[in-house]
Amino acid sequence: MRRRLLLARLALTPNVPVGREELLDLLWGRAAPAAMSLLHTQVSRLRRIFGTGPRDPQQITLEPGGYRLGVEQEHLDLLEFRGRIALGRRLTGADPQRAFQAYFEAQGMFRSGRPAEDLLELREDPLVTVVLDETVDAAVELADLGEILDRQPEVLPILRRLTAQHPWHEALHARLISALATTGQQAPALEAYERIRSRLAEELGIDPGPELTEARQAVLEQRSRAPHRTPGAGAPRLGARRDQSRPASMMRARN
Repeated sequence: MRRRLLLARLALTPNVPVGREELLDLLWGRAAPAAMSLLHTQVSRLRRIFGTGPRDPQQITLEPGGYRLGVEQEHLDLLEFRGRIALGRRLTGADPQRAFQAYFEAQGMFRSGRPAEDLLELREDPLVTVVLDETVDAAVELADLGEILDRQPEVLPILRRLTAQHPWHEALHARLISALATTGQQAPALEAYERIRSRLAEELGIDPGPELTEARQAVLEQRSRAPHRTPGAGAPRLGARRDQSRPASMMRARN
């Protein structure tokens, strides 16, 4: 388990050294006897798995700043995810269909759930939170692009999964409501609105924000949440209406 925890932490910041003191504290606590020797042993075992040659796709090296997992994009899910999202954003204006595909493929890397979810020591780590936020932001952008391209049925499973994982994220739930409505599921769309409205009231004591109320009104009026845009007529402002003030395995290295 410690070996997996070590690899997961290094993979959260690929190609960036992680201080030995941080790793010691994560794996054993600072008071652990002979902890530095134990850390070296764990690193050595990982190196035997990955290899130590200059052509090996993943390398763990000791540098002045600590231990570093050196890895290229195609050999780490997190880097591949970020690369595909960056590609989708670049293509949105010029080739929205290819942009949609890049976003869609990136989301496929999260089907197994949140990163490092079986590692208690990392479950609430801010670095994991950053990755989760990136996933949700990208899903919102994917949903907006799907609405523009009339590809909402492909996005619906992703929105269902992520809204279950993020029960208070209003922008995400607004996209779910819109996608349900625009695929002819008005009643489920209104039920989805009522679920998050009740949750916000009962658990947080707040009313739905403007995105949710607008999504509900669009369902009642049987119209799209966003004005129709012609693909290719300029880059849409994907995710631009998120209210950031409201509540709102990638660690697998591949051979």
